[in-house]
Parts: sequence; structure tokens; C-alpha cells
Amino acid sequence: MYCAVLSNYIYYIPDGTGFAGRDSLTYEIECDGTVSRAKVYVNLNNTPENVYTDVCHVPIPDIGFEIREVARTDSVVAVLSPILCGDIDNDGEVEILVLNATITGTNGPDMGVTEILIYVLRELPDGTQELTQKYSIPLPVNSTNVYENNFAVADVDGDGYAAVFYATRGGSSPRQLYKYRFDPVTRGYYSEWNVSYSDNTTYAYSSPLVADFMGDGHVQVQVYDKLFDARDGTMLVNGIDGNLLPASGLSPYSFGRHGHAYASSAIARLSTCVAGDIDGDGKPELVGGDCVYKINITDYSGTAGNSMSLYRRAASRADVGDGGTALADLDLDGQLDVVVTSPFYSTQYGSLFAYNPRTGDLLNTNPITDLAEGGGGRYGPSLPFVGDIDDDGRPEIAFISSLQPSTGSYPFGILKAYKYDIP
Repeated sequence: MYCAVLSNYIYYIPDGTGFAGRDSLTYEIECDGTVSRAKVYVNLNNTPENVYTDVCHVPIPDIGFEIREVARTDSVVAVLSPILCGDIDNDGEVEILVLNATITGTNGPDMGVTEILIYVLRELPDGTQELTQKYSIPLPVNSTNVYENNFAVADVDGDGYAAVFYATRGGSSPRQLYKYRFDPVTRGYYSEWNVSYSDNTTYAYSSPLVADFMGDGHVQVQVYDKLFDARDGTMLVNGIDGNLLPASGLSPYSFGRHGHAYASSAIARLSTCVAGDIDGDGKPELVGGDCVYKINITDYSGTAGNSMSLYRRAASRADVGDGGTALADLDLDGQLDVVVTSPFYSTQYGSLFAYNPRTGDLLNTNPITDLAEGGGGRYGPSLPFVGDIDDDGRPEIAFISSLQPSTGSYPFGILKAYKYDIP
């Protein structure tokens, strides 16, 4: 029998002290009744990895900035599609995944989505570059099409090939979660399984999230209020109860707590929940909008004994609600905070707020509620993105706000950025 006991501790003090405690860790290792001790010396930076440091920072040269087109697809793609990149087939090439579009209806080429297109960027003999379609994944299409749901890509079984997960939005048939698997023999994707994640046919903008919520090597897929085993589609957590579903039964936004969270904000329809270790136990929590959920899975054959419970919720007030979600250390204390762009305040003018997910306290006591321009209206803010964009060592929050045109139904927007003023 082997076991290891950590007998010393090193901890981080965010008030400027930095790391404190021992500069070495002592392990006790027991082998067949014999105990051995080993001391490991530890060299630490003065801040943890999720706190900004400029050790690897390279300033951008002070020269003119130019965006130049090098290639374009030969097919129309959805204007609101996510674009994911990675070597999904383990051949050394980086693939680009994007939703296609069929130009139907009145709202433009984002209306009909029928497949996921997979491209690679290759150099031609004349030195130019070309986006070449390498694979495609046909998607299930009902009479209303599947529209603009997001998709997720991950190697969930360690075979070196990425699986693709996609959730239909309902319409004329119940909502389904699909897993597409790569076949290294035929060099293509096929549908491995699909499961129903809701019998409700009301449109739902539910995007899948892939995470190992228990930290034990078993990967789950979260969509709507349910968790499935990423390998075979077994439902592991069924979150249908009074705390998790919206009161009116309408479709969810990032997760689905609020009765009015039906995601009529076109730009933010691609919202998805995020996963991160909020309480420091080494396992990620599920974060969607103003709510943080604790996941517990003890049975991988079904839902018995498994749960999804509300861990923390941001302050309950009119300008705090569901919405696009991001995790970042806004106040540079070494712990994750939650940033939300919500479209559901004041007839969808939208609000921006951030909160401490361990306490629920707002970081900005007065959420910003003037996000929309030109009369507000139909389209809310986009998903938030956080990063140090002005090179001052502190994060900014960037997103696209809604700009309602005087005529027509197409979404326009203005890029905005906000800085959190650390008290």
C-alpha cells in the first residue's frame, strides 16, 4: 500500500505579503509497513498563476496595426456562429470549426443551420493560402431548423480525437443532445448517440459545456439543467426542481432560473455556462449568470444519489439576473469572480455586473444599466470577455452592446470596454 501525507503548508496572502509558510514540503510514504520521508524544496513566484504577472508578457511593438484577409470560406457560415480551433483528428493540422448557414427566412443567413463545417488553412503552390473544407458534420434539422446553438469540442476518453457535442433548440420536436465521434479509419465524424435533454419543444438556446465536475477523470456534458456522461450519454444529474427551472417554464438563458430568461437577445443566444473551482476544493462548480451550482456525482450508472444544488446566488435585485457569463480575477485577490452581461433589465437595455461567487456580494455595488444604444430594444449585450487590454496590469471587460436600427431586424452593436476599479 502506498500513501502520501502532506505535512506542511504553503498559502497565499493577497494583501501584498505573497506566499507564506515553508519553502519545502515533507511527504510521508508508507510501503508495506515501512515509512519513509521525503522533503521537496519548492520555488515559488510571489503570486499564484491566476494573478496577473508580466514575467511572460511581451509588449506589442509601437507600429501600425493592420488586419489583412488571407483566405475565406467557399460556403456561407452563420453570422453568430462560434469559431473553435484545434487539432481535432490528431494529424498535426489545426482545424477550424464553424456552423454553416442556409439563407432562408427574413432574418438573414443565421436562420438555417444544417451542419458544422471543418476547415484547415493550407498554403498553395503560388504562396497564397486557402481555407479547405476537410470534414462536415450534418446536424439534425426539424421544420424550424436548429438555429444558432453553440457546440463544444473535447477529447473525453483520451483517445487523441476530439468529440463534438451539439444541442438542438426544440421547435417541432423535443430538444436533443448529440455526440459526434471521429472515426480514424474512415477519417470522418459520425453520430455516436443522442439523448433528450428536455421534452419541452419551446425554443431553447442551450449550449453544451464539457467538464470533469468531480475531478476523477469522468467527463460530463452539461446542457440546460442536466448532466450526461460524455462517453455514453447516460443521464447523471436531472436538475428539474423548483430551484433550477424558470418559474414560467420558458426556455433558459445561460442556465434557466428566471421566468423571463428566454434569450430573445440575438447576439447572446450563444451563451453557455462556465465551470471553475470557486470554493477551492479542487473540483469545478457550474456557473450560469447570477447563480453558482455545486455538483455531486457518486453513481455513474444513473441519477441515484447525484445532485446539482444552488451553492450561491448574486444579490437579488432588478438589475442583476441571468446572462452571458465569464470567470476572471477582477480584484486581483487570487480568487475567481463572475462577470455577467444580462439583457433582461429595463426592457432589455441590459446590465453589466460582477460578483464574488463565494459570498454572492456584488463587486460593483451599482450595476451598469445603460448598455444599449439608440433606444435599446431587441438585442442585448454579447458575451463578456475579460483581459488586460491597456497593459496596466488590471483586467478590462469587453463586449458588444446593442444598437437598435431604426428599421429592419438585423442586430448592430458597439464595442465597449469597462474597467473594474479595485477599492
